[in-house]
Amino acid sequence: MNDASSGHLTISPGRVTQQDKIQRINDHSYNQHIRKKAEARTIQNDQMLDRTEQSIKMCLFCLTLRYFQAFKSFQKQKSSLSGENDLIGGARNTSLSLEQWKMAREEANAKKRDELLKETNEKARKGAIRIQKRREYEASIKVSSYLCSLLCCHHFLC
Repeated sequence: MNDASSGHLTISPGRVTQQDKIQRINDHSYNQHIRKKAEARTIQNDQMLDRTEQSIKMCLFCLTLRYFQAFKSFQKQKSSLSGENDLIGGARNTSLSLEQWKMAREEANAKKRDELLKETNEKARKGAIRIQKRREYEASIKVSSYLCSLLCCHHFLC
């Protein structure tokens, strides 16, 4: 219907114009495009995080390996340069018998293993907490994108 006084086309409340339909289709298409871009970015970020995590694990392994190699080498040099059991210094009197020395060494090794086990368990616990937080964060992102898609679809249907 034409309103002669205002010069505008008036539409009854129950009717939707062709332009409104086109606009809704365009909006829906744009929202789908944005959603697909966000999903692609999320996948790309996940892949990058996985690669980074693997690289860090490998670096940590290599550093640990080199640390123990250097420590072993240091112990060998320390014992050879200390002068113990040298012919020049003479033989030293050892107060422990061989069996006592083995028992003391075994006890010290057991203590070291217990300490390493405690440290390793603590690191594993911290890692598990970090992984759980990461999974919760990813789940919250998925929920928020799902809610956004619901809102976009609701907007399209209205």
